[in-house]
Amino acid sequence: MDSVNDMILLAEVTETGSFTRAGGRIGMPKSRVSQRIAQVEARLGLRLLNRSTRQVSLTGTGQV
Repeated sequence: MDSVNDMILLAEVTETGSFTRAGGRIGMPKSRVSQRIAQVEARLGLRLLNRSTRQVSLTGTGQV
């Protein structure tokens, strides 16, 4: 997937605080949202999101 769509997806996850809600907004299953974000992080070699069972938030690196 291209970088622009990846950044839009990351913004949706950050704004909603949830893979499920972000996926609902853009019509993508939660599992695919999670996979795409993991691919972006792997490609960059950086962890962008803190994940918990209840919400997702940006790491310090992700905020930059």
